[in-house]
Amino acid sequence: MNRTARDFLWDHILSMSAYWICTGVVIAKFTEFFALPLGISNFLTGLSSSFLALQLVGGVWYERTKAPRRFLLTWNMVWRVCLMAVFLTVLLPTDAGGACAVLFLTVMCAAYQLCNPAQMSW
Repeated sequence: MNRTARDFLWDHILSMSAYWICTGVVIAKFTEFFALPLGISNFLTGLSSSFLALQLVGGVWYERTKAPRRFLLTWNMVWRVCLMAVFLTVLLPTDAGGACAVLFLTVMCAAYQLCNPAQMSW
């Protein structure tokens, strides 16, 4: 296996572990920390499966794009920056931090589902 393929695989494996860490228990603790209602916690933990329809949109979009590498890099950067921003929301005041965490988690899950077909195809 050449170096770029190996690097891509490690990048994908490590990013997926960070993504799955940010679902479930971590989201429950975030919502508890920000004192958000249980309904919002349930909404956030269900985003991964609720946004699966975006994979169809992302797959069609990826096939029709003229710059597939740019498409993949852009959406990967969006969800990775949002992932990092989610963890930085604890530094904000509680009211603003909770709203930002919900926003970043929603955008992160949507961006991940949009770029997932491109990742698998790449």
